[in-house]
Amino acid sequence: MSYHRHLRRGAIEEEDATTLKLGSDFQNESCLFVSEVRILLEAQMGAKHDKTDNSPITTVLQKTLTYVQNFSSFTNKDSVKAVRDDGQVTLGALFTHARQLTETIEESSLATTDPKLQSDVARALQELEQCSDMVRQLSMFSANERVNDIGTPDLKFLLVDALIGDLLQKKTGADRANLLKRAKANYEQYLGTCELHGLLLETDRTRYEENKLGKRLQDASRNREAKIAQYKREKQTKSRIQEMQGHLLRLENRTASSEDRDSEEIERDLYLNLLDLKVQQSFQALMSIEQELELLQGLEKYMQEKTDEVKDGYKERLDPRMPSEARSGPLLSKEGKPLRPFIITNKREQLQQEVFRPSWSLPTMTIDEYLEQERQRGNIIEGGGQQSEQKKIIDEDEEDVVDAETYKQRQWDEFKEANPRGWGKSLQRQSNGMC
Repeated sequence: MSYHRHLRRGAIEEEDATTLKLGSDFQNESCLFVSEVRILLEAQMGAKHDKTDNSPITTVLQKTLTYVQNFSSFTNKDSVKAVRDDGQVTLGALFTHARQLTETIEESSLATTDPKLQSDVARALQELEQCSDMVRQLSMFSANERVNDIGTPDLKFLLVDALIGDLLQKKTGADRANLLKRAKANYEQYLGTCELHGLLLETDRTRYEENKLGKRLQDASRNREAKIAQYKREKQTKSRIQEMQGHLLRLENRTASSEDRDSEEIERDLYLNLLDLKVQQSFQALMSIEQELELLQGLEKYMQEKTDEVKDGYKERLDPRMPSEARSGPLLSKEGKPLRPFIITNKREQLQQEVFRPSWSLPTMTIDEYLEQERQRGNIIEGGGQQSEQKKIIDEDEEDVVDAETYKQRQWDEFKEANPRGWGKSLQRQSNGMC
């Protein structure tokens, strides 16, 4: 509703401008610059002071004149006419061309370092920076204006700072950190402008304030949830933009005057959605820039440390590999002077080097492990030697052990008496003689 009131108010101001007869150069314009309004009101105040205009000087007239005098950049009709001839028409055409070139760059399949792409980036960046200068010179936006107070044709110029940030990120150069800082400043300027004119949602305003304070999401789960929500919102916004662009293309083929209002409302909604999309993308770009700046700072610190080490004569690199001829030659000259570097090793290290060589089978177990496996297989005979000569010492206090040993010795004595030495052989001889 407030937007339609703004449209009706704009029509009244246009009629007033024609009635005041500023001149043929301005009578057919659909809107006026702040400087033009200043010239009109000053002329009107002069007529009232000269008594050529008997209408009273109202409070609204005085306040409006004070406002435009504070914010206007030009004070005479020649300057304003020159700006309008070389500014207003050029601003619209220049922004349209820069926007088309920016879309071509975004859709390009060329590598970022490609000279053709970088040439287009530099050209679009130059045109958008010219647009930014013109917007400031013409005082198109006021600090106390809300989004409903801004005309539909002027909304697109709010995108300039964000588009400049996009191009600075794509630009390559030796001073990458400076380019990122410039892009960051443009994104922050765009978000600040949107916040000033009431274009940020409540969640965006909270995020904008946190960004100004340097706060970042530390919790990984919160960060993941925020990215998912951001992705869904951005997808929905892009879908609405495509739908409205298609609707506008269909309306362009119709000539009915009753559809002019619908076309203007759709165009305004399109610009508002484009602004909202750039708000979302600006937050993502700021996070990406912060991460890249941290990497560049770490790299710069590392390179500085390496530079200091070179200055101090310290180095960690290995000596260059010697040629094969030098490695195979004699170690000492006839005078005993070393001809090439060598290492003095003991016999153990020499034997180890002869064993552990490439493509050689290495041991899979120790000697103790091998002997243990052989003992378990029964391939090792235990006993004998000094251990067999050692007799077991019996404790006389252990009666059971003593009795068992005595019984064993008695059985052995009885066996020897029953089987005297050589008895088996004499029996065998007797058997052979009988046969």
